[in-house]
Amino acid sequence: MKNILFRILLIASIGILKTKSEALEYCVGEYSKNHKECPLYRAKSTNCEEHANMPVTGNFIPFNHSINTLIFTITNVFEYGTTTYDYESCVDLNDSRGYTCGLVGFTTGTGDVFTVINRYLQINPNSELKTYYVPLKELADPRECGGPEVDPKKLSGFPEAWRRVACTDSKFKRVQEAVTNEMYFEPAMKLAESYKVLSPLGKSIFYDTAVQHGYDKDDGISLRSIIKMVRAEPTKAQTELTFLKRFLHFRKRILCCRMDDIWPESANRVSDLEFLLSTGNLKLSTPVVLPSYNDIKINGDEITDQPCSASNSTIMSAKPAKVKETPGKPTRRSILHRP
Repeated sequence: MKNILFRILLIASIGILKTKSEALEYCVGEYSKNHKECPLYRAKSTNCEEHANMPVTGNFIPFNHSINTLIFTITNVFEYGTTTYDYESCVDLNDSRGYTCGLVGFTTGTGDVFTVINRYLQINPNSELKTYYVPLKELADPRECGGPEVDPKKLSGFPEAWRRVACTDSKFKRVQEAVTNEMYFEPAMKLAESYKVLSPLGKSIFYDTAVQHGYDKDDGISLRSIIKMVRAEPTKAQTELTFLKRFLHFRKRILCCRMDDIWPESANRVSDLEFLLSTGNLKLSTPVVLPSYNDIKINGDEITDQPCSASNSTIMSAKPAKVKETPGKPTRRSILHRP
């Protein structure tokens, strides 16, 4: 009996080590998390005034619906491992950002969950989510800038309530889409235009970076900070292609240099974007293939809004990169961002 138990534990340990190795295979060589230059690619110490929100101005010419859908779906695959949009997921990833919920991983610890709930309650003020309005508003104040700690008991049952509403009221899904568009997509598109990044792939890269890293602060890890790194190089990138290559280089450095294993595990999303860049798919010609997600193919005509299922509405732990993702499981990533 002891031998059998030992063998089970040994097999499990090997599986965990293999999974970790696969997940971090994108962070080797100059991208090693222990590289001597890593301190240059970690978040700056927080100062509320220094890192105050920086507004995004200007206009952009939107792509047609099919291109926009491709851009959203690529990031959805990176977030959830599937082309189906996951409006109902709400999970604690143990990344110091509270619950990660919905379409682009809105979080309770960074305030955008509150933005979604606040907007939705204006439409449906009697929703069960109103119970969480006050504690979510408290959490929306940046804790590192003097905001209050919130008693976890005040959010008891919140993930289940989020899923019930997402699965029963399509208006809640539309609110998530509207907030995503206003807080991430439009600002990312405007920043892309302002730096002459005009291709569908380039704008997809900017959007995905805004979702994962944030865009509105120069905090050393955001979309703005990465742009600043590229522009500070002695040899300026002269074309959009060379600019995007250097951009992804710095983004991967930031992900891999993170002290924990959460962001390094997500570096495969950058490798997939590098693959699209290296194959010249600037126009996002379909099918868009993402190698590290089992060569998943995105055609742009997928049915992205599927009815809730038992597997989608159950809290499940996240799988690391290179493992086939199951719908409803956010990929492990720390969200150190958000307006």
